[in-house]
Amino acid sequence: MRSWTRIIIVGIYMLAAMFFFSGATKVIWNHAFERALRSYPVALSAVQMKSVMVGLPVLELALAGLVCTRRLRTISLYAMLFLLVAFTVLQIKVKVLGLDITCGCFGRWSPPIGYRTIVTNLILVTFSVAALCSTGAEQAKEQV
Repeated sequence: MRSWTRIIIVGIYMLAAMFFFSGATKVIWNHAFERALRSYPVALSAVQMKSVMVGLPVLELALAGLVCTRRLRTISLYAMLFLLVAFTVLQIKVKVLGLDITCGCFGRWSPPIGYRTIVTNLILVTFSVAALCSTGAEQAKEQV
């Protein structure tokens, strides 16, 4: 196994751990997650708020497990990439508006949104793209 492949595999498991931790802390500290969610500059109805409160942690936990399976890795990485890009865009909006709120990513352990959280997300986005390119190359080799 090449070292690049090992790095990608370790990174995928780190992404899985991060998504698991994020989903689990949102469930455990749902009040902190709800507070953070309400402070974002996004208009959500009560039904939409409840949907995000329940759906996002469930999706994060599911993706954490599914990305570890070979069969569903690619689609899970695409979903993770979509979420990371959406979170990053929202964090950039918060920073541009000058709001002082936590990201809500990890329940009560969530850091305030700033350049550090944005850069961290951009690194995760970059890694997700690299993992997708790697899994795409692996699938192409298997078909030959």
